[in-house]
Amino acid sequence: MPPELAALWDHLQQQDQAERLQLAFGLHCVRRVQHLLEAPAAVTAVTVLELYLSQRIDRPTLTAAAHGLKKLAQQLEQPSPADGSPPCPAATVAATHAVACAVLGEAQQAAQHAARAQQLACQDSEARARQVLESERDWQNRTLHHLLGQPPPGATRAPPQPQQHPRRP
Repeated sequence: MPPELAALWDHLQQQDQAERLQLAFGLHCVRRVQHLLEAPAAVTAVTVLELYLSQRIDRPTLTAAAHGLKKLAQQLEQPSPADGSPPCPAATVAATHAVACAVLGEAQQAAQHAARAQQLACQDSEARARQVLESERDWQNRTLHHLLGQPPPGATRAPPQPQQHPRRP
């Protein structure tokens, strides 16, 4: 993790609303990879996290949504025992891990999985994949600054908005 992101994480942990900020950041991260999700439970968990942060559902409901998501992500990595179909694409697995971590309040891990999902979804050259990862880290830096109420270094533009990708058919 780049030093500037590590410093932002340390600062976030010291905030009064650290847990809420982590959940919000995790949500921003998974919105960026939501288009890669295939499992209905993972898609639903993103909605449940949104509802929790808007105070429209309670903590037990959020916890229930988190139940089993990490196991689901691990299952997606394996061939289907029922029909022998291949495992899900690596980007889908990473995106599902990101959702599991985000809903559990493990924002730093959610960010890492989401960035990896973006990188894996980029099927261009290795150089392009590195560029995507660097872009994700830059986005994370800007978004953390915004959530902490701080302008990013050298920033003169509006805070970053999560990318909305169309759902895959």
